[in-house]
Amino acid sequence: MPDSGFCTSCGFKVESFEGLAKCPQCDSRGTPCLDKEQVNISINWHELRILCMWAERWGNKECGGAGLIYNIAQRIQRQHPEFETPLTLAEEIQNLPKKLGCKVQTNIPGVETNRDGEILQ
Repeated sequence: MPDSGFCTSCGFKVESFEGLAKCPQCDSRGTPCLDKEQVNISINWHELRILCMWAERWGNKECGGAGLIYNIAQRIQRQHPEFETPLTLAEEIQNLPKKLGCKVQTNIPGVETNRDGEILQ
Protein backbone atom coordinates (compact mmCIF):
# COMPACT_ATOMS: atom_id res chain seq x y z
CA MET A 1 0.00 0.00 0.00
CA PRO A 2 1.42 3.43 -0.96
CA ASP A 3 2.32 5.94 1.74
CA SER A 4 -0.21 8.66 2.52
CA GLY A 5 0.31 11.87 4.44
CA PHE A 6 0.32 15.62 3.98
CA CYS A 7 2.47 18.46 2.68
CA THR A 8 4.65 19.94 5.41
CA SER A 9 4.30 23.41 3.90
CA CYS A 10 0.57 23.72 3.29
CA GLY A 11 -0.99 20.66 4.96
CA PHE A 12 -2.54 19.34 1.74
CA LYS A 13 -3.60 15.70 2.26
CA VAL A 14 -2.08 13.22 -0.20
CA GLU A 15 -3.28 9.62 -0.50
CA SER A 16 -0.07 8.53 -2.22
CA PHE A 17 3.27 10.22 -2.79
CA GLU A 18 4.17 7.74 -5.49
CA GLY A 19 5.26 9.59 -8.62
CA LEU A 20 4.96 13.04 -7.02
CA ALA A 21 7.92 15.41 -7.28
CA LYS A 22 6.13 18.31 -5.59
CA CYS A 23 2.94 19.14 -3.70
CA PRO A 24 -0.07 19.31 -6.05
CA GLN A 25 -1.42 22.33 -4.13
CA CYS A 26 1.54 24.61 -3.26
CA ASP A 27 4.35 23.18 -5.45
CA SER A 28 6.60 22.61 -2.42
CA ARG A 29 9.41 20.17 -3.08
CA GLY A 30 10.07 19.67 0.65
CA THR A 31 9.89 16.33 2.41
CA PRO A 32 6.22 15.46 3.14
CA CYS A 33 4.84 14.22 6.46
CA LEU A 34 3.92 10.54 6.28
CA ASP A 35 0.80 9.40 8.16
CA LYS A 36 2.66 6.33 9.42
CA GLU A 37 5.12 8.66 11.20
CA GLN A 38 2.44 10.56 13.17
CA VAL A 39 3.15 10.50 16.91
CA ASN A 40 1.40 11.69 20.04
CA ILE A 41 3.52 13.38 22.67
CA SER A 42 2.88 14.92 26.06
CA ILE A 43 3.97 18.55 26.22
CA ASN A 44 2.77 21.61 28.07
CA TRP A 45 1.30 24.39 25.87
CA HIS A 46 3.85 26.84 27.30
CA GLU A 47 6.72 24.50 26.38
CA LEU A 48 5.32 24.21 22.87
CA ARG A 49 5.07 28.01 22.61
CA ILE A 50 8.74 28.29 23.59
CA LEU A 51 9.78 25.80 20.91
CA CYS A 52 7.65 27.49 18.25
CA MET A 53 8.92 30.97 19.14
CA TRP A 54 12.54 29.82 19.04
CA ALA A 55 11.93 28.20 15.66
CA GLU A 56 10.14 31.34 14.47
CA ARG A 57 13.09 33.52 15.49
CA TRP A 58 15.61 31.18 13.90
CA GLY A 59 13.57 31.00 10.70
CA ASN A 60 13.37 34.77 10.45
CA LYS A 61 17.03 35.34 11.33
CA GLU A 62 18.75 32.49 9.48
CA CYS A 63 16.36 31.38 6.74
CA GLY A 64 14.83 34.60 5.45
CA GLY A 65 11.39 33.83 6.84
CA ALA A 66 9.47 31.54 9.13
CA GLY A 67 6.60 30.63 6.78
CA LEU A 68 6.99 26.90 7.31
CA ILE A 69 7.10 27.37 11.10
CA TYR A 70 3.90 29.47 10.96
CA ASN A 71 2.15 26.77 8.91
CA ILE A 72 3.13 24.03 11.34
CA ALA A 73 2.17 26.16 14.36
CA GLN A 74 -1.25 26.90 12.83
CA ARG A 75 -1.91 23.19 12.24
CA ILE A 76 -1.03 22.47 15.88
CA GLN A 77 -3.14 25.41 17.11
CA ARG A 78 -6.19 24.08 15.20
CA GLN A 79 -5.85 20.79 17.09
CA HIS A 80 -6.33 22.66 20.38
CA PRO A 81 -8.75 25.58 19.92
CA GLU A 82 -9.32 25.64 23.68
CA PHE A 83 -5.91 27.34 24.07
CA GLU A 84 -6.31 30.95 23.06
CA THR A 85 -2.65 31.88 23.51
CA PRO A 86 -0.95 31.65 20.07
CA LEU A 87 2.12 29.51 19.52
CA THR A 88 4.09 32.22 17.68
CA LEU A 89 5.07 35.74 18.63
CA ALA A 90 3.90 37.06 15.26
CA GLU A 91 0.37 35.78 15.86
CA GLU A 92 0.39 37.10 19.41
CA ILE A 93 1.36 40.57 18.13
CA GLN A 94 -1.28 40.34 15.37
CA ASN A 95 -3.95 39.82 18.03
CA LEU A 96 -2.93 42.87 20.07
CA PRO A 97 -4.97 45.55 18.24
CA LYS A 98 -8.21 43.61 18.81
CA LYS A 99 -7.29 42.47 22.31
CA LEU A 100 -6.17 45.89 23.56
CA GLY A 101 -8.34 48.06 21.35
CA CYS A 102 -5.37 50.16 20.28
CA LYS A 103 -3.10 50.71 17.31
CA VAL A 104 0.03 48.61 17.00
CA GLN A 105 2.99 49.24 14.73
CA THR A 106 5.82 46.76 14.58
CA ASN A 107 8.78 45.70 12.48
CA ILE A 108 8.35 42.02 13.36
CA PRO A 109 8.58 39.95 10.15
CA GLY A 110 5.18 38.58 9.18
CA VAL A 111 3.32 41.27 11.13
CA GLU A 112 2.74 44.29 8.94
CA THR A 113 0.40 47.04 10.10
CA ASN A 114 -0.72 50.30 8.57
CA ARG A 115 -0.86 53.65 10.38
CA ASP A 116 -4.22 52.67 11.90
CA GLY A 117 -2.77 49.45 13.31
CA GLU A 118 -4.73 47.26 10.89
CA ILE A 119 -2.98 44.03 9.94
CA LEU A 120 -2.01 43.93 6.28
CA GLN A 121 -2.30 40.54 4.66
